[in-house]
Amino acid sequence: MKREITISGNSMSNSKGNGVIICSNEVTDDASGDASISIDRNTLSHLKRDGIILQNIAFHKELSITNNEVRQCGRNGIAVLCSYPEILVAGNVVAECKGTGVHVQRGVCSVKECEIVQNGGCGVLLKNIDIVLASLKKHQVVISNCKIKDNKEDGIAIYNSKNLLALIEGNEIDTNWRNGVKIDANSISGASVDDTYEGVYKAVEKKMKSTGHIEIKDGQIIFNRKSGILVENSHLIIDGPTIQANVSSALSVKGNYKKVRFTEKALKHHKIAGFVFNNGKVINIYLSLIHICRCRRLLTCRSRWSPYH
Repeated sequence: MKREITISGNSMSNSKGNGVIICSNEVTDDASGDASISIDRNTLSHLKRDGIILQNIAFHKELSITNNEVRQCGRNGIAVLCSYPEILVAGNVVAECKGTGVHVQRGVCSVKECEIVQNGGCGVLLKNIDIVLASLKKHQVVISNCKIKDNKEDGIAIYNSKNLLALIEGNEIDTNWRNGVKIDANSISGASVDDTYEGVYKAVEKKMKSTGHIEIKDGQIIFNRKSGILVENSHLIIDGPTIQANVSSALSVKGNYKKVRFTEKALKHHKIAGFVFNNGKVINIYLSLIHICRCRRLLTCRSRWSPYH
């Protein structure tokens, strides 16, 4: 028997609670694992808590959150806080929420063609992605063709990324108040993996031996108030995004810089400004705000306002 939850075409505003909340294990898989949840084309605004939140639901076949408009919530716009093998967040508008725009914890997800703007936290926050589920897929996380702009923390933040295979492709990551993209092999704020899964995580991590990497491909990362990309102790491949006019630096590497690799396309097209290479090592260059605002050149330039970039 196929089990489904479908929430579609609703409008809710000026509520003291959540817009949509699912927090029960009553929807369970049958023998074929054919359970699914669909949240589609809802309009949620001016809510005291989260726009859409799912928690304590594990191991269903498919979860889709598509074409919703979520605005001005008191906490997160969309939050999926559970292990889920296939999460699709696509075509949503998430704006002006006080917390994170899209927050996924432990679930394996794709965030595509969303507009995530002017939220009080990160645009997209991913942490502790379930590597037991993740090991079954080519990319455990895909963030593609999104507009992530003017959020008060990082545009995209990924924590506990040690064994993660992720693709960040074709996004417009613009004018966020911290970093455009932050990638950290450690958990956020020192938090640990859920105790229920700790033994399984350790076993899988030991077997995988840090084989994961994150690829940032095409798109643009511009005008963010700190670094375009901040990477800490994580394997990163940069493949052709435009990274320019970020206030601190284009790329900041903490830890082993040899974990960061540039494809031929990224170097050939001269789309990156804000750092130089010295025997393969990335060195940050900090630019004055005046120069950043004035200079729009794709090639390196000499300026009395700053060093080479």
